[in-house]
Amino acid sequence: MWVNSRLGFLGSTGSALPVQKRVTSSIEFQHKESLQADQFTRRPEIKFQGIRNPFAHQEPAYILDALKLGDLEKAKALILKKVDVNARSEGDTALTYAAYKGATSKGYDEITRLLIQNGADVNLQDGEGATALMYTVSAGNETLTRYLVEEAHANVNIVDRQKWSPLMLALIEEQEKLALYLIAKNAYINEHSLTGETPLMIAAQSNQIEALNLLLDYLANPHAQDNHGNTALMLAIKQGQIRSMEAILQRQSSIEDVNKAGVNALLLAAAYPEPAVLETLLAHGNPNLKAFDRQYQNAAVHAAKKGNTHNLLRLVQAGCDPLFPDEEGYNALHWAIRSNHESTAVALWKELTPLKRAQAMILKTRDDETPLLWATIQKHCQLVQVMLEDQSITAETKQQWVNQPDVLGRTPLMWAAIVGDTETATHLIQAGASPVLQDKRGRNALVYASMNHQAETGRFLQTRMSADEIADSEKVALSYLALKSKS
Repeated sequence: MWVNSRLGFLGSTGSALPVQKRVTSSIEFQHKESLQADQFTRRPEIKFQGIRNPFAHQEPAYILDALKLGDLEKAKALILKKVDVNARSEGDTALTYAAYKGATSKGYDEITRLLIQNGADVNLQDGEGATALMYTVSAGNETLTRYLVEEAHANVNIVDRQKWSPLMLALIEEQEKLALYLIAKNAYINEHSLTGETPLMIAAQSNQIEALNLLLDYLANPHAQDNHGNTALMLAIKQGQIRSMEAILQRQSSIEDVNKAGVNALLLAAAYPEPAVLETLLAHGNPNLKAFDRQYQNAAVHAAKKGNTHNLLRLVQAGCDPLFPDEEGYNALHWAIRSNHESTAVALWKELTPLKRAQAMILKTRDDETPLLWATIQKHCQLVQVMLEDQSITAETKQQWVNQPDVLGRTPLMWAAIVGDTETATHLIQAGASPVLQDKRGRNALVYASMNHQAETGRFLQTRMSADEIADSEKVALSYLALKSKS
């Protein structure tokens, strides 16, 4: 039966790819009271209930029945009586069951050999398409695996219903020694499973370096892609497998491949939380720092969105442009703020040169949103303070920043009033923000404070306005509230 593997392979969307493995299970037979019988089924999540054990009061007539009951002597006798050794029961065969049990129970290896010696088809597949070889490989049963391959001439390239080959299963179960053996026995090394994985991808995700290097020596394709477009290198990055990355990068391959989301190895490494992954790629891969995905988001943006401060600063130091705009006009500074990673945004701001800082503050999105405006929306008071206290920026320039409106005419001070951030409003006023500026609907910061019931911020704004200005603002606010109550 197949369940999610402990490898936890990932797809391009960040969701885990289901890599499956062979494990044991039991089927519950219930008739008035539960009877546990050692049964062989493919689906551990399915429990067959209400079925009487058909062998409880009679002698088993088939080899598989005897094996499931654990009556090995009866199984041997039936084999020697020339009972059909290839008979099936609900998809199972005597050979696949014996091979499966051989890893954990005594006597089943002998049954496996006896079945083959008496005509059992070594390549006969069960309901899931698995053969005896797949079971012995998955379980790490080296002796029986060698017997099946060398004496019974089992097909090392047969695949199950999920298109997993014996080599793939050996790697999934981290049976690296058997994987090396199968490679030497001419197992196909570029075979794809139903979900697109190749043996190289599986080895890369679990740091099976000896197998990975041998696969590459045998010309495994490092550019092969799974169903999400990920290569072995990309999957190694997603799993944080440094040694696998180094082994692949030493071959100088697949560094600029992109998956179906338009993401390459550098963008994946930038988003990965462990700095060593990005450092390995930069040290061994020489990636293109100008690369971006289909949304025009470069590596700096990918790091900023995840709050990976070390990666972001490292990329900037390496030459990646943190102010490169994506298709909506957002850059890495915008994204650090939007993603609520204030400490990352502060660190990036301090890393920028004075010229870059001045440039950053006037760069707008499609909706005319500046980093200062977004910092105000997110209530990133520390970042606002760091920006406005920057000694490399003139007071005149700062005054322009704090009064820069968005597409609807709302200034950072208006947004401070909307979210009720009095501390940020104080910093903005000190830098030259005007409390009487109006947006395209004739509303100023005090009106927005009133509309959003931000009493504390409203009281602060009143201390910076004349009586007439306050009165005019109150009229606008009352008009809005009257319209709202009618609606």
